[in-house]
Amino acid sequence: MSRPLSELTPEELLEGYLCLVPDRYRVTPALLRAKTVDCDYFWPEMSEEDAGAWVAVKRGGPWTEPGTAHVAAVGGSGGEAVAMLLRDKLKELANEGISKVTFGAGPDHLFPGCPTDADILEKALGAAGFSFAGEAHDVEADLAQYQRPALAAEGLKVRRASAFDASALDGFLAKTFPGRWRHDVMKRFGSCPADVVVLEHGGEIAGMAMTQSFLSPGVPQAGGVWHLDLGEKWGAVGPIGVAEVHRGQGWGHALLAWALEDLRAQGVQRAIIDWTSLLGFYGQHGFEKTRTYRYATASVSPR
Repeated sequence: MSRPLSELTPEELLEGYLCLVPDRYRVTPALLRAKTVDCDYFWPEMSEEDAGAWVAVKRGGPWTEPGTAHVAAVGGSGGEAVAMLLRDKLKELANEGISKVTFGAGPDHLFPGCPTDADILEKALGAAGFSFAGEAHDVEADLAQYQRPALAAEGLKVRRASAFDASALDGFLAKTFPGRWRHDVMKRFGSCPADVVVLEHGGEIAGMAMTQSFLSPGVPQAGGVWHLDLGEKWGAVGPIGVAEVHRGQGWGHALLAWALEDLRAQGVQRAIIDWTSLLGFYGQHGFEKTRTYRYATASVSPR
């Protein structure tokens, strides 16, 4: 007999979730619920528990391609039960006008895609009709050993944001990074403005970096979701970016170096940057690849 996902306790959700992923993807029960049932984009009618498996589906954000939905997470004691429930959900989503379903990569995501070391999960997704193409990575660094690279950028001011930056920051993001990044950064800004680092040039915001640490309030976002694996004194950076007109001048390196040194001053020991392909850029700051995800997508149509 099926149950709405909201009827499962956080502990029940976590138990099924941990059956499908290695321990390095362990999260707290509260965080898992926040990224599924309690998320603003949660789609309750398309999410349920049945026959020992559960599926959490999210609607796309306002920046998402129309007709797209996201499987935020799944759980279950066996991959076959998960695959069967996923197949049923794909049919139901198609009948709701959805044509594309991704695993992860949605609003307030846990995963950018399927972890390459989660064999049971990958097989379940494949059996349900998902295909895999492209990769993204998480990178990590020990900040106790951090040494900033030589930087040529001059005339820049980097600082932590304050509540007075709300309008300017949102305007910069709307112009430069209007999609998921704008949503994620402004959500973090709303919880703690100082978790956003801004780069100024000529008195205007020209770049930003979202940061988090073990001192941050609220539910972790982006790479911060893996804080249990990072250790007690964890930190996270990202999204991070500068205006297109200023790229290629070392400003991104200057922004990242400032953020990392500030996190280290706060006591952060291990830092993560999630969902990236820029291994060379972050490698200059001592970051090494620690997790790899394969983008997982299912194309569906009504039957």
